[in-house]
This record gives sequence, structure tokens and C-alpha cells, in this order.
Amino acid sequence: MYSDIVPSFEEQAQPSSEAPVTNIPALPDDLTQREQWVLWRYESPNGRASKVPHQVTGRRAKTDDPKTWNTFPVVGRAWLEAPGRFDGMGFVFAESDPFVGGSAQRRP
Repeated sequence: MYSDIVPSFEEQAQPSSEAPVTNIPALPDDLTQREQWVLWRYESPNGRASKVPHQVTGRRAKTDDPKTWNTFPVVGRAWLEAPGRFDGMGFVFAESDPFVGGSAQRRP
């Protein structure tokens, strides 16, 4: 939790740059050019760790609401500029795109 001395994430300058993001592994342009990116962090609302999607503001994102997604540069910059606030970035698969994917990882 941030103290009163440290401004909240919402009070800090919001990432808005569409400039290329460095320090993130290269991904296919077909994915990075779509505005289907979110941040995520592990949360345990039911005692079991889950990846919960978030917007760059820190509010929860919805996988079925494109208004809560953002561009790769904006999400990437938010992730790099707030280390420890989020655990990763994610691409949201939608019916309107031609992609399919999966995920495999060990739970913390």
C-alpha cells in the first residue's frame, strides 16, 4: 500500500505515449497493433490465486468489455513504470480477431 507521501497511481502522470516500449520481449505486430491489452496481477479472492485483469488506472478490466483494454505501448509503459504494482501484461482474445491462444504456468 502506498503511504500518504507517495502519490497514488491515479495521481501520477498517466501513461499515454504510443512510442515503442523497450525491455519487453518482441511480440508479433499482429498482436501489438491491436488495442486488446490489459495488465494483470495475482489476486486470491476465493483463496486461490487467479490472474485478475486491470486497466492502467488500476481499476479492474473486463475481458468482455473492449472499453477497458488499451494499446500495447500504453500498457507496456504502465507495467514498466510501476514495478510491483502488476504481475504482467496480457492480450485479450476477442471474437472479432483471428487469434487463438492458451496459457500454461505454475501457480504461485
